[in-house]
Amino acid sequence: HVGSNYDPTESSFKIIGAHTDSPVLRTAPVSKLITKDYSQICTQTYGGGWWHTWFDRDLTVAGRIIHLEDGLLKEKLIHIPRPIMFLPSLAIHLASPEERQKLAPNAETHLRPILGTKQFSEYFGEKTEGKTSEN
Repeated sequence: HVGSNYDPTESSFKIIGAHTDSPVLRTAPVSKLITKDYSQICTQTYGGGWWHTWFDRDLTVAGRIIHLEDGLLKEKLIHIPRPIMFLPSLAIHLASPEERQKLAPNAETHLRPILGTKQFSEYFGEKTEGKTSEN
């Protein structure tokens, strides 16, 4: 009994609901981090992710940004469809057997995608000498 043929006095109906989290790495509010020769992005986890599966994959960027325009805060949705970041893992032969067995990355320190290298930044005119902390 569907549509106009439905009679609530003769039929019943069922409601099915579901909820899923879409795990993502969100860019942290203060996210720029330059360590040694790499530009990285500090992230925050959202959802129930199997974070070890995110390693060694190219990452794109999408979401809402808030920026300053003409002295006012403005919102804008962005999507960069080509991969611009990478989340490297430790080479398997450099990890101890205990580390390989756990596969439990620290969300604060291990989930920082690499955005670029010191050489790349300097080629495009950004000075990186002496920068070693969040900027």
